[in-house]
Amino acid sequence: MINIQTFFLSGSMALGAMMALPGVATADVQNIVLVHGGNVDGSTWREVYDRLIARDFHVTITQLPMTSVEDDVAAVQRSLNIQDGPVLLVGHSYGGVVITEAGIDPDVKGLVYVTAFQPAIGESGGDLLASVASDFTPTSSQSPMMVFSWSMTTHSYPWPATVFQKKRPSL
Repeated sequence: MINIQTFFLSGSMALGAMMALPGVATADVQNIVLVHGGNVDGSTWREVYDRLIARDFHVTITQLPMTSVEDDVAAVQRSLNIQDGPVLLVGHSYGGVVITEAGIDPDVKGLVYVTAFQPAIGESGGDLLASVASDFTPTSSQSPMMVFSWSMTTHSYPWPATVFQKKRPSL
């Protein structure tokens, strides 16, 4: 099992690497919103928060209510509404589902997925899990939520920390 400090150290390294990428439109972004995953809370971002604050970023950790995806997206939107300028959204695990939906905000300049679900807009975490067959794919007698809970807590994720520069749709 991965040590939580090691995990978030790698997350902060991913953020550092992202900030160093030449040509990424996030060079002028000083606001970073961190979104936690399932079965944890915002305190898991503490070490990353401290490192980013030390580098003069304005960092907000959003505490998700975990009542529904819509409520979680609304919580992130409230965090986005208080930012002054462009924002980088960072999500871990289930937080990837949330930042994908909240990332349509025009102030969001990029999305960072740290060992996170990377769904298409409108695709749920359950849909994403169901798209990959495994020994844990639910049968008709199993609840998809059981598989989702298992995956969130013990699954070795196939997704690395990934950085996406948000592209504006052409009108």
